[in-house]
Amino acid sequence: MLTCNGSAAPQIWRLNTSEINVDQHMSAFPAKPNVPGQWSLAILYFLATMPRALLISLLPVLALRLFGDAQKVSVFYMLVSVAGICASISVPLLSRRIGASGVFALGAGIMTISMLLFSHSGTAAFTGGMLAFVFGYAAMDISLTLFLLILIPRNGMSYFEPKRVVFTASAYIIGPWLGIWLYTAVSVQAPMWAGLGCALAAMSFGVLRGFSSLSAARSARPGNPLANLRRFWRQPRLRLAWALTFGRAAWWTMFFIYTPIYAVSTGLGEVTGGALVSTGVAIVLTVPLFGRLGRRIGLRRMMRVSCVIAALCMLLTAALASWAWLGAAALLLSALAVTPLDAAGNIPFLRTVRPRERNEMTGVFATYRDAAQLGPPALFAVLLQVFALPSVYVASAAGLLVMAVFTSYLPRRL
Repeated sequence: MLTCNGSAAPQIWRLNTSEINVDQHMSAFPAKPNVPGQWSLAILYFLATMPRALLISLLPVLALRLFGDAQKVSVFYMLVSVAGICASISVPLLSRRIGASGVFALGAGIMTISMLLFSHSGTAAFTGGMLAFVFGYAAMDISLTLFLLILIPRNGMSYFEPKRVVFTASAYIIGPWLGIWLYTAVSVQAPMWAGLGCALAAMSFGVLRGFSSLSAARSARPGNPLANLRRFWRQPRLRLAWALTFGRAAWWTMFFIYTPIYAVSTGLGEVTGGALVSTGVAIVLTVPLFGRLGRRIGLRRMMRVSCVIAALCMLLTAALASWAWLGAAALLLSALAVTPLDAAGNIPFLRTVRPRERNEMTGVFATYRDAAQLGPPALFAVLLQVFALPSVYVASAAGLLVMAVFTSYLPRRL
């Protein structure tokens, strides 16, 4: 069990802060560090991700039924994501008052409220549920990142990040298909009750494993969200880390929202759409292989090649979209091509953020997720007014090529 009252936590904290500038002294292949609590943290990532994973493919289908067409769904997701961005940059203010563990518990509680709202019909309940859904997950996600920065030493992040991605991906493998199956085979409320149970399980596991006693270093600077944004923007490497992570998350936003819509619109069906999303995420389990590749050839080169190949796969998806199963296969091939980006994960940010700014900068960095849910739907809403669904895949290919250019600015030693 983790603890901050004994000697273990101070040693972890000293290790984490004393290794800030040791990269130049490390060999190309450093020994894998043994970090207490890393498996508990990975399991907590899984539990905290499950409520979102259960509904991530179901919610676009529910929104499509509620609003009538893909263009209106895109507008709805865009508006909800604006609220999500505001939540992300405000969470550090809560963290300064109630700590990272308090924010995690609050996020889990609000996530349970969202599940109760989703279980009711109507536009108002669905909209309220989405707002609670994005805030609850934002709070839990930011808290998890702070737990990671406390527990994982800097030279251990390249080893832990693939592990984190595997546990998170495992939730997305199980969740999307299971959520739609529960909805169609059991009852309309079944996936919501399952998500509620997972949120409560995450809260309980965090308490039992001692995460409730962890706290990040507090900054002496004021927690003004606008000031945090300015400080983040003035640091080029933080901007670059945000842009690359945003690009990766934007691709997955496209995949999660428009794969179920593609399946329904081409006649493959809702359950097939959920299965395609789960299969695409299952491919992410190969990240440990790409993690080793990244340590061998460097993250910069691996990410650049991944972006280019994924862009080509997206163009192939657009070309084959008229053939339902061929287009679905091309989407899965695209997921494989994107997997090296997931292997890199959030390492560009984790290796760059200053210890004294972790609370504030983590809140700003976490806006990538909501921005990724805002930007693509906004762009696609415009495109879908003029063009058919394949235009979404062409735009995604263009975004991946821009990311390929951005990777050239990563440090060579990363």
